[in-house]
Amino acid sequence: MNILAIDTSSSYLSLALQLGDNAPQIFFEKVDNKQSENIIPQIKELLMKSGITVSELTHIAYNQGPGSFTGLRIGLCVALGIAYGIKALLIPIPAFAIYALQAYELIRRPPGQTQVLIGLDARLNQLYFAGVNAKTFEYFIQPQVINPNDITLIPELENMIVIGSGFKQYENLLPNEARTLLLKNLITPKYPDAAYLIRLAHLGKFAAVTTTNADLLYLRNKVALNLNEQAFANNKKSHDE
Repeated sequence: MNILAIDTSSSYLSLALQLGDNAPQIFFEKVDNKQSENIIPQIKELLMKSGITVSELTHIAYNQGPGSFTGLRIGLCVALGIAYGIKALLIPIPAFAIYALQAYELIRRPPGQTQVLIGLDARLNQLYFAGVNAKTFEYFIQPQVINPNDITLIPELENMIVIGSGFKQYENLLPNEARTLLLKNLITPKYPDAAYLIRLAHLGKFAAVTTTNADLLYLRNKVALNLNEQAFANNKKSHDE
């Protein structure tokens, strides 16, 4: 398997290229809103360093989201363009799985303690929220967009691994008791790192698909309100209060 991994879910561009069982070549840089300007040149650079042509790729793994709406679409469009031309397979991997793997590896816990709670910034004072078993990568809390103050305190929270910048960013919006446990168990991810995409792709838990079946995980298709929508929302809030 010659696999290219693409993560454009944030302001960072993270790429990895692995040939067979060799150690991957990695690119990582903060590019802000210049993902589209940098991604193709950096992929070409990785291919050149690895001594192969694009036609020798067999798989392309990509961050399926959630994350930056524009960034995710750029990553998918590039993955589709490459895969279509060379008939490579695509491996969509949810962002929650990437965080879960990192969290499990970054903190030493008892072998049976595999539940990872993930909270990512969804903007508009909301979180992309999910619970993942870091061994099976199955959800014990389904992916959703949630208001921080709707996170309820549950007994299991004491033993969960917690990861994601959203919890810290919106800590003042979290319920008091839940906030204490969430921040107590919160760890900082090494993210983004496209090498994790390659490792997850090798596990075989995420199905390889053709270009016609590749997609993104949009929990909310729209992440910003225009002025009229903001005014309507504020008026409705005032009326409800």
